[in-house]
Amino acid sequence: MVLRELRSLARLEPEYVVAVSPYYLAMRQQDILEHFRQIAREAPAPLILYNIPGNTHNPMTLDTILELAQESNVAGIKDSSGDFI
Repeated sequence: MVLRELRSLARLEPEYVVAVSPYYLAMRQQDILEHFRQIAREAPAPLILYNIPGNTHNPMTLDTILELAQESNVAGIKDSSGDFI
């Protein structure tokens, strides 16, 4: 669904895209990595990761964030965990 929405928004030429981890169901960090990698590959603009575990219940670990930072289309992160290292 996220990828379909990205494709439909591409014509608007956004400056950035902000995305969160999947909601509700517990995800392994590997699942979160793959989720964001797919979004980064398809995003029509640089991706901002949004770590908001109070809503998603899937906090991103520092290792996951550092690995995602290596993706060419990841531009930054907004962290609302209150525990950003």
